[in-house]
Amino acid sequence: MDITSSVLGKWLGDKWGIENHGVMDMFKVDKANKTIDFTLKLKNQENPFDIKIQYSLEAQDDKNVLKLTPAAGSPDWLTKIIPFDKPIELPTMVYQAAKAFL
Repeated sequence: MDITSSVLGKWLGDKWGIENHGVMDMFKVDKANKTIDFTLKLKNQENPFDIKIQYSLEAQDDKNVLKLTPAAGSPDWLTKIIPFDKPIELPTMVYQAAKAFL
């Protein structure tokens, strides 16, 4: 995992409150397909889950946002952990950096 993916993974994990549910690992961004892959090890679960989500960077209501959607085949419970219905507002500087990386 490169340092940018690591920082983005930590930031999203903190934003989602992943530590309340388990541990996120193996965070990887696929820029060509606009997807984010990671492994989620839930508390009290023996086996980790491989998760794939789709993303887009957009201007929405005069704000720059990161929109996330569950990829096809995602488990239903994932929407209880990741608030897909709430785009993440990005400050302009972060949005510009994200455009270069994502």
